[in-house]
This record gives sequence, structure tokens and C-alpha cells, in this order.
Amino acid sequence: MFEGTKETSVRRTGRWEYVRIQFDSNKIKDSDAAVDELGREGWELVSAVFTNTYLHLWFKRPKR
Repeated sequence: MFEGTKETSVRRTGRWEYVRIQFDSNKIKDSDAAVDELGREGWELVSAVFTNTYLHLWFKRPKR
């Protein structure tokens, strides 16, 4: 889905769709393009967690 991601998942429940993307902590700059693309697609960033190994980003948007 996005270049530079380790893992991407999409979940659809109720009124919302959710997506989580994960980046290697050594490649955080790769997340800029992915976040821009998700924003253009209507996704809103709702949570971010940084660990020693990964940057995890969760997004949501109204179900289409």
C-alpha cells in the first residue's frame, strides 16, 4: 500500500474504517509521503506511538 511501510492493515466496523501503518524507526522520513497520501484520501490521524523499533500510526475515516 505505501512504500516504506513494514505493515499496513485496514479494518471496517460500524460507521468507521481504520488503517494502521507501521514504519521502521530508522526510516521515519518515509512516513511523510504516506501521511500526505492518506490525508488526500480522507483519512484522519487519530493516534501515534513511537517505540524503539517502530512508529505506529492509526487513522480513521467515515465508512464509504
